[in-house]
Amino acid sequence: MISETELFDPRHYKAVRRPLLDAETMPTWCYTSDAFYRREVDRIFRKVWNFLGAADQIPRPGDYFTVTFAGVPVIILRDEDGELRAFANSCRHRGSALLDGSGNCKRIVCPYHSWNYRLDGSKWAEVEPPKWEDVADANAPATAAKK
Repeated sequence: MISETELFDPRHYKAVRRPLLDAETMPTWCYTSDAFYRREVDRIFRKVWNFLGAADQIPRPGDYFTVTFAGVPVIILRDEDGELRAFANSCRHRGSALLDGSGNCKRIVCPYHSWNYRLDGSKWAEVEPPKWEDVADANAPATAAKK
């Protein structure tokens, strides 16, 4: 395995920088190296706008889709006012993923503790989990349903 210092030695990339018709592809390790990927993300992808989807994928308020970009799960949605928005797909409370795939929603509800968010990303409500003393004894036998 090539060392990180050697990985970024400019001599390895001379052929890549030639005029287009004479240029070669990058060395093979550029496509498999975690260190190369991290540097690309840090120095390229996090410094510029990136295409994550088309606006017509989410034409109506509440429409959304989710993607993972550079290791970060993201929600792209159209809010109540028709504005496009992007948020980390992670609840501020416990970090649970909030939405999956694509669809339409009126609010974003965390599946873990039911924290609710408006489509503009602001918190709408917190739902307190039950206190342990209010929960039935977990070791008690199940009670049969009555007809």
